[in-house]
Amino acid sequence: MGGNGASNRRNSNCCVEIQVSATNQRATDVSRRTTSCQTDRRQIRTDGGELKTVTLESDGVELSVHDGVQVGAALRNIAFLNGCTKKQAQKIHREHVEFRFEDGNWQLHVIGSNPTAVNGESLSKGDVVDISDGDTLTLAGVLDVEITLN
Repeated sequence: MGGNGASNRRNSNCCVEIQVSATNQRATDVSRRTTSCQTDRRQIRTDGGELKTVTLESDGVELSVHDGVQVGAALRNIAFLNGCTKKQAQKIHREHVEFRFEDGNWQLHVIGSNPTAVNGESLSKGDVVDISDGDTLTLAGVLDVEITLN
């Protein structure tokens, strides 16, 4: 645990990292159950050699993902941490969206059938949109996350 009171949970089989506050018991309980994800683990790097990621943040809980990662189960956990009931959180598909870095831009691919929106614009399963730093992603009407491009 770092001096800032936060702990990082990382699954060695996954390119997803969730950072939760150590003072939040609900966060600690849920982070133990974080589900691994499938990815081709493409290593997309900037000119400086740093790994490119997208960080999703909601009420102090952050989720960092790499190119090609499908997320949903980890976002369910964040929804639960932020006060949603288990039933509400389950509206987020286990694999709701996928983040891809293509042609120099980050894209969001909608793979779940429940409601998804970026900056209030409704999206459907199969839709692909470019995402920008500061965009808001809404999943199943139960979770809003702010996107930070790293």
